[in-house]
Amino acid sequence: MIKKSFLFLFAFLLVFLSTPLSTKAEESSYNLIINGKKFNYNYPPIVQNNAIYVPMYGVLSELGINPQWDKDYRTFRINTKSSVVFFKTDSPIIIKTELNVANFDSEDKIYGPYRDFKREVLTLDFYPISSQDVVYVPLVFLSEYLHLVVAWGENGSISISGGNYKPEDHLKELYSAWDEQFKKIGNSYSNYWFSYNYNDFKSRYYEMSYAPYDLAQYAELGQFLNKDIWLNKTSKFWTDRTLDLPNLTKVKITYVGDGSMLVNDGNYDYTVNTHTLKSMSHGSPLSGFFLRSPFDVFDFPQKAWDAIAAQEVYRGMNYGMVLLSWGDPKHTNVTTGKYGTMSQWVYGDSTYLYFDNGVLSTIQY
Repeated sequence: MIKKSFLFLFAFLLVFLSTPLSTKAEESSYNLIINGKKFNYNYPPIVQNNAIYVPMYGVLSELGINPQWDKDYRTFRINTKSSVVFFKTDSPIIIKTELNVANFDSEDKIYGPYRDFKREVLTLDFYPISSQDVVYVPLVFLSEYLHLVVAWGENGSISISGGNYKPEDHLKELYSAWDEQFKKIGNSYSNYWFSYNYNDFKSRYYEMSYAPYDLAQYAELGQFLNKDIWLNKTSKFWTDRTLDLPNLTKVKITYVGDGSMLVNDGNYDYTVNTHTLKSMSHGSPLSGFFLRSPFDVFDFPQKAWDAIAAQEVYRGMNYGMVLLSWGDPKHTNVTTGKYGTMSQWVYGDSTYLYFDNGVLSTIQY
């Protein structure tokens, strides 16, 4: 076997490089008044980064709002009277869709006659968080995105009112207005976006089945907005994306939108396509980055770092250097004899690396 102790340690260090740090929230003494009644709950409001957060399930249930949980992508959906909001705890990225006729995309796309209600991928300063297995939402989130009324009273009291939405009633009104405006120009044969009845309209435009997956991908990137991270260009994430920067370059993600993100190396913003996040073969978007500096974790000579940056290999490298430069091989073959262990790493159809006792000895193309 390849030296298990070394590879185990190296794998542990790679996980360490990709593990985020956590922040701490503090309990507060604020009292909640919900729709005119004092709210008593096991979990009091908390304060984090000078923002006040309230327990989501307890507060929203009192307001007649039922967050929908997607267990596959660990996202929440909340239906308000006139919009749908998707969010994920501990990420500033949300997806919001306003449901009104004016927000219906009436322009055919370049790839065909497809239309939809325009959605926004937004980055929030204050966003839902989890603390001790409880989901908390900031007051500003309730007011700006869930259309609730938040007011501060005397003696540390906070009043929250509104809710009890009936989204089904609004959706029926929306369909009537939509049908009145678009039925004259649409049919299901030439326009795939057209709906002949309410149930078809609801299924086509209200289920939003792709949103949880899209949000889960964007949210991973959003956790690290404007934070130092390091490119891992050996990741499949970069297979069909272009970013003209060396491997292990320190960068920041400065923007995440619906279809693109901006990556800054301290000098320029580079636009990176995110449409292909839908491809499951590319794995997690964050596999394309290290969250901690590899230079602080591994004690390699400068020659090795230069080769890793250029994604090159040379004789004398060890396993860890090669993994950082080229990534995981397709498969390995190991032979152990009286002179030690020889390992063959296979990259592609005709590229082979041979290691003698953990040191790269032969490169074959």
